[in-house]
Amino acid sequence: MQKIIFTDITGLVSEDYYPKPSKMALPEWLKRLQPHYENNGHTERTGKKCIPMLDASMAGYTIFLTEEIMVKQTEFDPVFYWPGGLGIEFHAPEQLATYQKVAAGIPKWMNPWAIKTPLGYSCLFTSPLNNDSLPLTVFKGVVDTDAHVSVVNFPFRLTDSKFEGTIPAGTPIAQVFPFKRENWKIEVKTGNTEEIKRSENRINSVFANGYRNFFWSKKSYS
Repeated sequence: MQKIIFTDITGLVSEDYYPKPSKMALPEWLKRLQPHYENNGHTERTGKKCIPMLDASMAGYTIFLTEEIMVKQTEFDPVFYWPGGLGIEFHAPEQLATYQKVAAGIPKWMNPWAIKTPLGYSCLFTSPLNNDSLPLTVFKGVVDTDAHVSVVNFPFRLTDSKFEGTIPAGTPIAQVFPFKRENWKIEVKTGNTEEIKRSENRINSVFANGYRNFFWSKKSYS
């Protein structure tokens, strides 16, 4: 089993806010969703039974805010306050001048976690998947964390540009996906191939859980 190492460069982060496997940080709506519902006397499955969506939501590891962030709106730009920790720095808006949702300085949460992966492995950083209710949306990036063993900070925007209030410590801010670097080449085909037909026939041979039973591979992040 491969290992990813998170190191708190400050030595001050509370254990309450340590990174966790993403399966322990599922969005609230998904945790509350029942696996089935009744439709005209028939029992139907919900998204709680959708393996691809669950796989995405539970993949990798989640990083959380390690301090509260207070946001106050002003006449020009939002202003950020924090009680401790590394807090927030800014990029000049010119660095993303053609990105339509950035009009002012680009806030960047200063992540206390240095990340190390095994040789040949990188990390994809993104906002937590299937969690649209979060107040912060980070810009996505890939870092070769086997060589760049350092902190990866998170430029972000307010999901709601007019948001004002306090974002609690412990709020998920980023989902981290370690992956093996490999070279790929695209090939495009047309037509319903025999391989595709065989896959469809296997799925259609059962009433439910065809993908899970015949094709899915369990992933482990601990």
